[in-house]
Amino acid sequence: MHGFNAAMTMEWLQDFGRAYHLHRANATLTHEVNNRGRRLDNKLMGFTPESAEGFDVEPWLPWNYLALRGREG
Repeated sequence: MHGFNAAMTMEWLQDFGRAYHLHRANATLTHEVNNRGRRLDNKLMGFTPESAEGFDVEPWLPWNYLALRGREG
């Protein structure tokens, strides 16, 4: 990716993956608690198919990610 070195690419992949995973976990748990009465004392074993909806990829586009990093310091 233009403007990314190897270390930055790994950082971007980890940050993106973490954000995407947390979005899906939150959406799945919210759905299961609200619609299925799920208790939160057991492990989440998978995501609902709809859990990817609403994830904003705009900040994760390479040029946006680089711009945000530039503003952060």
